[in-house]
Amino acid sequence: MQAVILCGGKGLRMSNAPDLTPKPLVKVGGMPLLLHIIKLFQTYAIHDFILCLGDRGEAIKEYFYTLDWKAHDFKLTDKGVEYYHQPENWNIIFADTGKDTQTGGRLKRIEKYLTGDEFVLTYCDGLADISLPKLLAWHKKMRRIATVTGVKRPSAFGIMEESQGLVSIFREKPMLDGWVNGGFFVLKKQVLKYIQGDESIWEEEPLQQLAAEGRLALYRHEGFWQSLDSPKEVQLVNAMWARKERPWVVW
Repeated sequence: MQAVILCGGKGLRMSNAPDLTPKPLVKVGGMPLLLHIIKLFQTYAIHDFILCLGDRGEAIKEYFYTLDWKAHDFKLTDKGVEYYHQPENWNIIFADTGKDTQTGGRLKRIEKYLTGDEFVLTYCDGLADISLPKLLAWHKKMRRIATVTGVKRPSAFGIMEESQGLVSIFREKPMLDGWVNGGFFVLKKQVLKYIQGDESIWEEEPLQQLAAEGRLALYRHEGFWQSLDSPKEVQLVNAMWARKERPWVVW
């Protein structure tokens, strides 16, 4: 099975960095976020990846192209380069899906690289300890063409309940009711028919239409999940890493 990772969004302006850093290359525990996600998939025997590149995609290409000689010892001879480590067990397609293409459009553009009837889709903007075997088993059980992972997230603010002008209950940032998109999907290839073109936003019309037709299943993930949409959230998970609190590290 292949894993498609959306890597084309705008970057983050991290502290002391003059330019935006592509989210896939934002460091968590000294390692790019993208590698954390790839290692999660590899734990569950998924080694074939399609990266949907966009803004600053060349930086992601360069990182992987130079990874071996930057990260490992090697010997240069008249016959070429000899590395002193086992090669990574992955096959990665680096697909340029356009700088301003929307998420649905990026997915549509890599259709030609999909080799099977089903694939996994995720974003490169979060971390989770999701069990892919359980997600895949649920997708199979529900017999739908698409399954989305739902997660709970805390409110950004404290919640108050009022009685006769007085605060009767105060809860500091409780978990919100309902499920939000946790960013891990199992999809049949036919979902690409719901995407019209580059301007199609996957989270809007395609998913809304699939839901309206009863073709979108929900897998409930109640474990760890953390979005990384801001420098503050990146600092949060790096602080967790420093404390050796790493629930997403299942590899």
